[in-house]
Amino acid sequence: MIRTLTLAGAALIALAVPAAGQTTAALVQNRPVLKAEAVVTGDIVRIGDLVEHAGIVANIPIFRAPDLGSTGTVPANAVIEAVRAHALIGLDTGGFSEVVVTRASRTIPAKDIEDCVADALSRQFALGAPKDIGVNFERELRAIQVEPSAKGEPRVTRINYDARSGRFDATIEIPTGASKRGNLRLSGRAAATVEIVTLLRPLERGALLKSTDVVVERRPRAEIGRDIVTDGEQAIGL
Repeated sequence: MIRTLTLAGAALIALAVPAAGQTTAALVQNRPVLKAEAVVTGDIVRIGDLVEHAGIVANIPIFRAPDLGSTGTVPANAVIEAVRAHALIGLDTGGFSEVVVTRASRTIPAKDIEDCVADALSRQFALGAPKDIGVNFERELRAIQVEPSAKGEPRVTRINYDARSGRFDATIEIPTGASKRGNLRLSGRAAATVEIVTLLRPLERGALLKSTDVVVERRPRAEIGRDIVTDGEQAIGL
């Protein structure tokens, strides 16, 4: 009887050892680990954005996110201090000294906004086809970063144009979020243009034009006379 109990006890110990080993392996596997890089949406960074296996504290905000479309870094020590207040202990940094954080965005190219203005000028003020309207803004027009959830394209909600001076001012509605839109005010000058052939450099009288002597460029239609050449191929050999 004693022998039987001893064997049974040995069997229980043998079963317990693998179970303990499995528990330790599970703890190691689920240990919170610092990420090297993170991509976030919205204006805050949460614990789960920076830490794998953050558990129930994953959704707790701890830092402000970079600007839309921008990338920043967070020192590993700062992350350790921030998560300690939420009882996340034993964070494995994996040897990383910082986390690279990028805020996701959707880009609205400057060309899309320029085309939007040209289209409105074409429709409302009969300046010709949008592709033939030269638009110059008072300040440099750059691409706009908006939330990835932003739907739709920019559109002109108001535009004024003075035909004598060529000056315009416009309000453009920009999609900024899932159900949000913002307004952008722009001003500048616009004019109907035409493509003409011009010389790249002075030529001697009587010289025949070659393809390397001419270039096609756009000029304001009001500045161009009747006797012009608009096709580069037609100019070659003149």
